[in-house]
Amino acid sequence: MGARPKALIEPHYPKRGKVGRLPVGVPCMLSMYFLQQWYTLADEALEDTLYDSQAMREFVGIDLAREQVPDATTPRRRPNQRRGPGVESGFFRTDHMTAGG
Repeated sequence: MGARPKALIEPHYPKRGKVGRLPVGVPCMLSMYFLQQWYTLADEALEDTLYDSQAMREFVGIDLAREQVPDATTPRRRPNQRRGPGVESGFFRTDHMTAGG
């Protein structure tokens, strides 16, 4: 993932808290979101697919020798984070996806 999409999302993304699980990184979460959209996967199906498909794990950046696949509740916590002020208007424009952008 390029630096520009990550920079647009990161200010709206949760930081590490004092309790609970660590948040999944922006590149991983965005890749998971893309897989869900491209393959029409529910949250539980995405989790199963990431365990079953090495190609999908590599796309998302998960190495099972070092970390677990985020569970099915992880994408459910994403919608409000993804739709923070300015995220959609900045990220879903296509001008930053052009060459040199």
